[in-house]
Amino acid sequence: MDRVLCALEVCTVFVAIGTSGMIEPAASFVGQTKARTFYVGTGEPLNLASLDETFTGKAGEFLPMLFDVGIDTAGDLTAGCYEIRQLLTCWPEF
Repeated sequence: MDRVLCALEVCTVFVAIGTSGMIEPAASFVGQTKARTFYVGTGEPLNLASLDETFTGKAGEFLPMLFDVGIDTAGDLTAGCYEIRQLLTCWPEF
């Protein structure tokens, strides 16, 4: 949990995907970060008022557009994923 709280302090983008916004401790994460916050999912979470942007629909359709993510011929992520790649580099078990 300490690692999660550290990440919330330094991240610049926080994305909640398909959450109800009521299960703790995850529901309070959006309020513990200064990052720009997004929600992607089929229903409205209970903590909707705490989010900067919401995208209602299937995550599989919105996430590639939100992060401008593509897959190159080698199967690697392409443009628009700097922060995601940085997180994966810092947290290799993800």
